[in-house]
Amino acid sequence: MGVFTVSPYTGNLQPGSQQQITVVCVAEQLGIWNQGLLIDISGRDPSDQPDGIPYRLFAEVCKPGIVVDPTSIFEEYYLCQNSSQLSSEQFCNAEGIFVLDEKRFIFNNVLVGRTTRARFKLTNNNKVPCTLNLAIKYGGTKTPRQLEVFDLPATTLNISNQSHAFAVVTFTPQAIRSYSAVFEATVKGPCR
Repeated sequence: MGVFTVSPYTGNLQPGSQQQITVVCVAEQLGIWNQGLLIDISGRDPSDQPDGIPYRLFAEVCKPGIVVDPTSIFEEYYLCQNSSQLSSEQFCNAEGIFVLDEKRFIFNNVLVGRTTRARFKLTNNNKVPCTLNLAIKYGGTKTPRQLEVFDLPATTLNISNQSHAFAVVTFTPQAIRSYSAVFEATVKGPCR
């Protein structure tokens, strides 16, 4: 029956007894599902609902997810098309800048040993809540000092349906040099 499974689909009942019928929606395909179900009872008056007693089964199958639009995620910061624009006066005093072409967030003008933080707005515009796993991933060789530069105060973020929450990343440079890492937000649980 499409995304629906009915059990038991047949059976015998004694007069005055009851039978629970279970309908399960196997949510493997996204979309709105509308399926007819007919229950036929032998020995009943066939002039009343000759094909069986009709029931409708409805389901809307959704999956959790977040909006991946940089203008929404980095709404509290300056957006810059490419890194050649970073030296312009517009960005020289900005605390945070997102470079669109490179998909790179820059913590700008941070003093050595001081901690600054950035908030990234993660929006769930779906009909179901979602849980995100947050992580900082380093590429190349890892040094103990490098592991302490970026931090996530929370590594899990729960976002209600049609809502948003902020992921916070802190940055504490240990020396005057460039640091890089990847901020990763993945939807927890099955995603089809």
